[in-house]
Amino acid sequence: MLKGYRTLIFGAAVAVVPPLMTYLGGVDWTSIGISPGAAAVIGAAIIGLRAVTTTALGTK
Repeated sequence: MLKGYRTLIFGAAVAVVPPLMTYLGGVDWTSIGISPGAAAVIGAAIIGLRAVTTTALGTK
């Protein structure tokens, strides 16, 4: 049902949640070794790689 779309949702969450939590909640990701900027890049890469795969979104 959500084949492919789950990947897009996950990629968007990886890209948006860490910077948003840093901005809204003051979470210090660098204290545990994670950069919010790197999370945004990884999330964008997940979405980009999903866009270039051979299986179309929503197919089985």
